[in-house]
Amino acid sequence: MKKVYIWNDLPLIYENTNINLIEKKLFDLKEFINNNSECKLEILKFDITNNFQKEINNKENIVSIGKRPLKLIKKENYNIYSKRIIDNNGFAYDCEIIPDEKIYSLSKINIVEDIIVSGTTMKKTIEKLKENNSKQIINIYFLLGYRNVIEEIDKISNVNCYCFNVLEEISKKESTCIFLSDLLFEYLTNVTYLEHVKNSNIFGNATNYFITKTQEIKDMIKWK
Repeated sequence: MKKVYIWNDLPLIYENTNINLIEKKLFDLKEFINNNSECKLEILKFDITNNFQKEINNKENIVSIGKRPLKLIKKENYNIYSKRIIDNNGFAYDCEIIPDEKIYSLSKINIVEDIIVSGTTMKKTIEKLKENNSKQIINIYFLLGYRNVIEEIDKISNVNCYCFNVLEEISKKESTCIFLSDLLFEYLTNVTYLEHVKNSNIFGNATNYFITKTQEIKDMIKWK
């Protein structure tokens, strides 16, 4: 039985989001899907970010990858530009990594990442950093991550992983995790993630209901 996780990350990118209202709609959706589909839906509440933010903002030499983690950091930090190349299932199979060159001179860095699924971006990032400073100690803090992928990255020399919400299933085979913002707004090649859910018939007979209710959330926040 496949499991789909949805994390409500909207408050990070849309300040006027009514967190309680959206999460009520999501949990109503979860109840319907789980009662009418062989696929299980889990909603990861926005408040899971609280302890994560407290932890990472006590660190020095913080490094973020991409734009979304920047919203989790309340202090000055370094950034790594990442452009993912994604397949038709929404997973990165390659990516372009361009770090702030100041990072190379640091003996220890604390990378902040919101989620790790396949590990492609993180592996490419570590590879790029080690090309320039093989002795650099890299601590990585994940908000969400799959145990099997975290364990694989944790084996790399001088790399330590810390994850606040460990997902026990095997990523891609047994479950997947979707950001609500991706589901509502982003494009997967030439279709949206919502269209991908529909075309893949992820929730079986409950797929159309899922599409309709998710569209209601999109209309409710009046995103443009």
